Amino acid sequence: MNTSPRYIAMRILLKVEEEGGYSNLALSHEMRNASFSELDKGFLTELVYGVIERKMTLDYFIARFSSVPIRKMNRYVLVILRIATYQLAYLDKVPSYSVCDEAVKIAKKVIPVNAGFINAVLRAMSQTKLVIPAYSKKLFHQYNRYLSVKHSMPEWLIARWLKVFGQPFVEALFESSHRHATFELRANTTKISCDALRALLEENGYEVQKSLIAIDGLRIVNPAGIIQTKAFQQGLFYVQDAAASLVSHVLNPTKNSRVLDACSAPGGKATHLAELMEDTGEVIACDVFPHKLGLINENLLRLSLSSVHPILHDSTIRESSFDSTFDAVLLDVPCTGLGLLGRKPEIRWARQEQDFASLHCVQNDLLHTCAEYVKPGGTLVYSTCSIDPSENQERIHAFLSTQKAFSLCDFDALLPEQLRQRGGQDGMLTLYPQIDDCDGFFISKMRRVSS
Repeated sequence: MNTSPRYIAMRILLKVEEEGGYSNLALSHEMRNASFSELDKGFLTELVYGVIERKMTLDYFIARFSSVPIRKMNRYVLVILRIATYQLAYLDKVPSYSVCDEAVKIAKKVIPVNAGFINAVLRAMSQTKLVIPAYSKKLFHQYNRYLSVKHSMPEWLIARWLKVFGQPFVEALFESSHRHATFELRANTTKISCDALRALLEENGYEVQKSLIAIDGLRIVNPAGIIQTKAFQQGLFYVQDAAASLVSHVLNPTKNSRVLDACSAPGGKATHLAELMEDTGEVIACDVFPHKLGLINENLLRLSLSSVHPILHDSTIRESSFDSTFDAVLLDVPCTGLGLLGRKPEIRWARQEQDFASLHCVQNDLLHTCAEYVKPGGTLVYSTCSIDPSENQERIHAFLSTQKAFSLCDFDALLPEQLRQRGGQDGMLTLYPQIDDCDGFFISKMRRVSS
């Protein structure tokens, strides 16, 4: 019982809800410490991501059948009900009676006094089809509330993005967040070509497709166990979404150049830059947390790269010895992460609208501080895993309004064909999950035209 996927899902969901942990890290930890079959791993992953993604919708269903308001429910009761409701609403392989029975079994172990209540709610729920009714003011009061229940998104985000993008775009974006995120990796081209890596992985039973966005990237349809392969252990590839991988290609470093990755951990982009430079020159990889430098060093060791030098440094603080010494600077800045709704579903609940103001300050500080490190003629690349214009285009325009030494740089020729004429010629590009089938991402490239 205590090692069943449903029980472990309950434990992970409580951790994410109460401690603000990341679901992917909690899942990896639990899977390492439990002897699950691949089928059970898949079921556990589905439950955890599904419940987090659909939390608002699930609570709507539960409230219809419960005599106790959601806000007054015991935390164990609510999570057990959410797990069972997700199965009833979105999974059809497990019979409803089994869903109810398993939920009650867990309840009897962790909160027996409420087992009868859970049983009653789920039995009533299982007698009907769980669907969101069409919008009416009587049922939902406001249209934004309806969209919140339908797409399981916070109302503040719906209101914000309706103003920016409009309804059809927003609904398509939110629908895309409920599809499983793609699994992509990039070849470590200092060791193996992309084509050779693809052939090797296919020989080992993986279904592999060429990435449409990442030049040295591959999409793995069936990635289970790939981190345990010899190819991974030998450093032949690095797991990285296509959008993140594109950043290094836009920066386009040359051999023997000196590059700063100002917000580096866990080192995905720093190692990619080193690979593109054929492990020549120097990549300075900064991070403010000592334990995150350890992650960078682990990746350097596995990938066998010697040109990356991690240092402990807060990149919002000016380091005068860096002034005008770098051919290129990469600023992958802290952001809301709202381009990752499909990969890290808890972000939608962890973020609040007031977070933008403090992040804007950090983003501005990083831009103005690190711009000083770029040599005349050098490049500055700014990126986020957000699609919100306030973190992206607005930050760049604000920076350029006071930093006359920099101008936007055309990088359209560095993009794959399907991304041409999407903004690269104007120095800024936004990738959208529902359009590009990758993480939401923003990239801007600027050149220092004078000292």
